[in-house]
Amino acid sequence: MAHFEVVVVEVRPTDEEIRDNPAKAGIPLATLLERTSGEYVWHYSPEAPVREHWRRTATAIADSNLAEIARATTIPVSLEHLRGRDPATTRVKVRFEISYTSARESRDAAVLDGPHLL
Repeated sequence: MAHFEVVVVEVRPTDEEIRDNPAKAGIPLATLLERTSGEYVWHYSPEAPVREHWRRTATAIADSNLAEIARATTIPVSLEHLRGRDPATTRVKVRFEISYTSARESRDAAVLDGPHLL
């Protein structure tokens, strides 16, 4: 069975990093809170290719929980641990991690993660 985890980390990029590559510098917390009308839960909508990859992985390893996540059009992402931080200066990065409970699942999933995913 796969373990699906949403990881939200606070980052502290330099002004130069923000200027040179804002996408890699994280998302301002203020931007996320604007999108959520001030709620500390962000409903992320994974793009179709991402959901399709999760679906193929779920099929390959016969994981019904991962298949359910792949069918979801939105995934709630808690921002509660950032409450009390200054939204104007706090930047965050969000990533999704899938880990596997067996070597066979890892091998089967690795085949799907070939060179087409960069």
